[in-house]
Amino acid sequence: MYVAGCSNIYRSGLAYPNPADEKITVPTDAEKIEVINQYGKVILNHPKSVDQLNLTNLPDGLYMLRITRDGKTETQRLQIKH
Repeated sequence: MYVAGCSNIYRSGLAYPNPADEKITVPTDAEKIEVINQYGKVILNHPKSVDQLNLTNLPDGLYMLRITRDGKTETQRLQIKH
């Protein structure tokens, strides 16, 4: 999957657990957190720092997690399995 607009810094352990069920823990210094579906559409967007992201409303599947912090964008594959 290609996500346009990313600086392509890829980290596999950025958020956890992965695969996820209801919530994931994300870096607390994140400035922006986005979950992107397989079509490249941002389906979840948090402009402020949070320590956990609620995924209960998202269907099972593969997503990209895009986290911006310190002016850099990092991406991680995210699997949701309820």
